[in-house]
Amino acid sequence: MAGTSFGTFDRLIKAGENHPAIKYEYNTFKWLAFANWHRFMAENIRQRLPEVPLHTKLMVTLTFAERELGWSAYDPEMLTEFFDVNGNDIGNDIWLDPAVGTELQYSLKSVMVNNTENHLFPNVYPNPVPSSRIYAAIFQQYLYGAGNLVSWVWQDNNFGGPQWCEGGIMQRPMNLYTHQRAILDANRLANEILGFIRTEPEMAILYSPTSLILNRPAYCKRLFEIYRTLAPLGYKVRFLSEKQLARKQFCNVKLLIAGETKQIRRNTVVGLQTFLKQGGKVVIVGNCFKEDEYGRKNSFNLTGTETATIDTLTTKVRRILPPLPFKLECEQVPNQQFPIHARYARLQDGRILLNLINYGQKAQTVKLDRPAKELITGKYFSQEFILPLNQPFLLEL
Repeated sequence: MAGTSFGTFDRLIKAGENHPAIKYEYNTFKWLAFANWHRFMAENIRQRLPEVPLHTKLMVTLTFAERELGWSAYDPEMLTEFFDVNGNDIGNDIWLDPAVGTELQYSLKSVMVNNTENHLFPNVYPNPVPSSRIYAAIFQQYLYGAGNLVSWVWQDNNFGGPQWCEGGIMQRPMNLYTHQRAILDANRLANEILGFIRTEPEMAILYSPTSLILNRPAYCKRLFEIYRTLAPLGYKVRFLSEKQLARKQFCNVKLLIAGETKQIRRNTVVGLQTFLKQGGKVVIVGNCFKEDEYGRKNSFNLTGTETATIDTLTTKVRRILPPLPFKLECEQVPNQQFPIHARYARLQDGRILLNLINYGQKAQTVKLDRPAKELITGKYFSQEFILPLNQPFLLEL
């Protein structure tokens, strides 16, 4: 199947763990063994508690951690096959990890995400935490696809508890107040939030477990660069997996962006060819589609793909996708570490919602071509306004 013809186990060992076929098969086996243990547990629990929705808590940020292949023994997509809802722990970042991790899981299975270890700031953190950080961490997760948050950590350490529980949110009353206000605001706007996350994006980033194994550092680095570059453009973005492509499950995607996906499975290629024949556009950034899952050179034809760099990706996206139904002017720097994140959705009732949040280092001026109502506060904004740091806006245009 892999065309290696090792003949004996000794020859396989001599080839070494970095041989593409060996590396791919071993890590895929490891992921599958991990998933099958959870499948076994899920089946047994369902026999006893059939009415209870099941999930497992993944440290989903490790999916794209460059150095974690040996330790991070899972593929989130494998676990979607037998769990009812998604589950995660997205670390203590409030921007990139929650956005990428939550949207990845929601893309692989469009059911709510349970973050049952919601880190709002680092453990044993001695300093005050701005309330705006807490609010952004809570409210934005709902807009990325979370449905249930259990914040870390509720622990009274007055009687000698674990050191890593020191300084938790239980000991920060203003942060607690902000935490609950964000939840109440999200519940009040539940219909709008659900409508927003259920609006299917027309743009996707290729999620490639194959390149995650065989080209991990370059693929992970490029994926984050692409996501940061797309963040301020105003379009929603999702992930489309190799498995979804192989099944021809293209959803509403019109534009697929592949970054450093040097290796892909051969059955993924058939899906890509079908996607292109049906009018889909594929933009490749970096070294893509050169080898299959066993490291063999690819000779297939993918007529119609386009190339881009991080610096030219914005122009490509704007040329391929329909223009935004409004004009938006904000700072748009390719691969900016802490950008403005701007995404719009047209709800089924015709309303246009625009989610804006400024993850940068200073307040930014934003310009729209029309006035807008901010649904969280109920305030009306003119066509030019200031976007403060870490304050989510949900604008009805």
